[in-house]
Amino acid sequence: MMVVDENVSDGINLVFKLISIKIERLYWMIRFHPQNPITNFIMRRKYEKLARELHKELTGGEKSGKVESET
Repeated sequence: MMVVDENVSDGINLVFKLISIKIERLYWMIRFHPQNPITNFIMRRKYEKLARELHKELTGGEKSGKVESET
């Protein structure tokens, strides 16, 4: 059995917190980097869906812009 100062355990805890913070920081940097093709694809798809919904709402539900005749 070893006798260890309590500052050693605090230091080890801080090292593990530092590692987890650095990993989380790297995750956010990769996720929101403007040249990341995966996130660009996801955001482009999200905005295209929003644009389609807004266009549908503004045109009254018409898909191609043509007025449908009632029969």
